[in-house]
Amino acid sequence: MIETLQFSNTSRGAEETNRLGPLRLNKKTPLEIGISPLTIFIGPQGSGKSLVSQLIYFFRDTSYLISNYSKESAPRDAVREVTSGLRSGRLTGRDLTTFISKGTVQVRYTQENMEQPEESRRCQKEISLNSGDHYVTPLGQFEAEIYALLAERFSRPSSPGKITPKAMFIPAERAFFSRFLNSDSRVISSDALPFTMLEFSDILAQGRDIYLEWQKQKNAPPEVNEIESLVKSALRGQVRYEQAGPLSGTWQWMPQDGERPTQIEMASSGQMEAWPMVFAAQTAFGRSDLERPTFIHIEEPEAHLHPAAQIAMVQLLAYLVNKGFRVIATTHSLSILYTLNNLMAAYQMLSDKKYRNVPPNAIRLNPKDVTAYLFTGEGVKEIMSNTDGLYQIDETQLGKFLGGLQTQLNQIIACATYQEKK
Repeated sequence: MIETLQFSNTSRGAEETNRLGPLRLNKKTPLEIGISPLTIFIGPQGSGKSLVSQLIYFFRDTSYLISNYSKESAPRDAVREVTSGLRSGRLTGRDLTTFISKGTVQVRYTQENMEQPEESRRCQKEISLNSGDHYVTPLGQFEAEIYALLAERFSRPSSPGKITPKAMFIPAERAFFSRFLNSDSRVISSDALPFTMLEFSDILAQGRDIYLEWQKQKNAPPEVNEIESLVKSALRGQVRYEQAGPLSGTWQWMPQDGERPTQIEMASSGQMEAWPMVFAAQTAFGRSDLERPTFIHIEEPEAHLHPAAQIAMVQLLAYLVNKGFRVIATTHSLSILYTLNNLMAAYQMLSDKKYRNVPPNAIRLNPKDVTAYLFTGEGVKEIMSNTDGLYQIDETQLGKFLGGLQTQLNQIIACATYQEKK
């Protein structure tokens, strides 16, 4: 599968640049992002990583999202409602055009699946965002597809067709779910929440049903234990949901070295942040092939985690990619890049033979399956490199911040030495 996302400055006038949030768009050269089985967006806060990931999520799963979250009957209004809701929820009234400095921006998503018949191999979707009238307009064939979808839905309001989601979005605010799943589940289904968070609430609820069926039938797929082996030690425990005992009917955390579980909201902040991501990955393997999402979006897999647990989360991403999922992850962490480089180095430099303290085959990454982009706050650039035939992510663009700390320390020492001499 080949996927790309392209941003074009289509504003009229003499000015050559425009902005979509922190993304600077040049009129002569569109910004194009190629999407691999594992695509990493890294950069500082507010640099556009989540915005781009959310747009890709919308294009990948347009039919499902509009069918489930739009109350509008016109394509333009439905697209505006859903693209805005993914980021800010239903109640704010904000939309993506507020990110545009002036004029219009067009966003085009292209997907080409070589395994499909030639006549249906290529899919292209395009929207135009206008800062003047706040329209988010689907263009060309994409508008016709949405119109047909809405017409079908409103012609049969009492018996809407079921559309299975193709994508799963795992938001950064995962500890939020841990706080309220047991105490007040109404909070995690509020209309004030972004659609990404409402969707993740459903994923956890569906995952609970899958988990309970595994308990009943004692037939969890092997991938569940394989994922657990990757993360359990680093997270120092695992999640449980029991229907019997003093904590029955609640989400629980079982410490690795403990004998008694505790309610999930009593786990550490890192554990509360990580387990929903791990659980969603495990229970994805409990869905049928037709219902299993192809695409997974994960925001900040390193959030609140010790470096050892960050490494475990990267290994989980690699495992999912090697199982056929297409993953987009946003991150701020150099540890993520270092771990990915090790997994790619193991793939390129070692045979299939097992070695102690070396990544196993299940999580080694073919560099052809990996792309990384640095979001600078001004633009986006790919940071893959080839050094003497070894393909890696060039982490020097971010490593300079650590180097800056060393430079600062040297300056502190120099100033202290100067003070002593005086």
